[in-house]
Amino acid sequence: MLTVNFHDLNTIEDDKLKFAVIMAKHEGKWIFVRHKERLTWEIPGGHREKGEDIYLTASRELMEETGAKEFRIIPVCVYSVTRDETKSFGQLFYSDVESLDELPNSEIGEIRLFNTIPERLTYPLIQPYLFEKVEKFHRQLAMETIRPGNIRDRSNIEELIKVMIGDENPNEISKLVVDDFFTNSSYHVYVIEILNVVKGFGVIKFNPFEGGNGIAEFVWLGIDKDSKRAGLGSKLVQYLEQYSRENGIRKIYVKTSVTNKSAICFWIMQDYKFEARMLDFSLKSYDDYYLGKEL
Repeated sequence: MLTVNFHDLNTIEDDKLKFAVIMAKHEGKWIFVRHKERLTWEIPGGHREKGEDIYLTASRELMEETGAKEFRIIPVCVYSVTRDETKSFGQLFYSDVESLDELPNSEIGEIRLFNTIPERLTYPLIQPYLFEKVEKFHRQLAMETIRPGNIRDRSNIEELIKVMIGDENPNEISKLVVDDFFTNSSYHVYVIEILNVVKGFGVIKFNPFEGGNGIAEFVWLGIDKDSKRAGLGSKLVQYLEQYSRENGIRKIYVKTSVTNKSAICFWIMQDYKFEARMLDFSLKSYDDYYLGKEL
């Protein structure tokens, strides 16, 4: 007997995740692949290599099996397959593929775009469940909204800031920060919602440096803890970059602590590059990195 179950992200130990499976869309249709030695269709994906980050596995497998060139990849959930009391785990992803290159020389014979899941499947007891899960996730993504923040959003933003700052006086600090957002015209505040519920916010400041015209700085980017690693932060960044470009901004900076490895990785993934290290000579001695991106 075989069963498929789904688990929330980050609820299964990372070293148990042995596979990455990626339901990908291109030009409004789903990408399926066919192995050279089979006549049936499969969802792109494959085994995780030793020491490989599961997100890198997903990107690598998508490129190797489909020729995907430009894409964004979003985690959906963890899934498990139990067969004869043996359970294996993988992570399920969704991807928007903007462009496809030639199919690499691999075990894949061809790819094809489908409006829905094809009938002839390599793993008919598993793949329909994965497809249904991602299709539901995709419908939810379509309900995302990015809009300017307003004073009615302040309580949601304050709650997100409290989690981020870890200060001894989070209530007072978060209130002062948000007050500054809505009273200083240099700040531009945007929120991202799903089904009218605020899940994150981004704040960008125009001309933050004296004499630096056409420059902006990301000063805050916060995502609800239950929505992290779902692509919301990337969407906010891309939206605010376009907004900045339309308002004459030519370059954006972001400052992050050298100890904040996850933030550093996030900004590198958004194509921000190291430009300077700001030395901190206080007792804490937490230096900062400045990363920048030309628009």
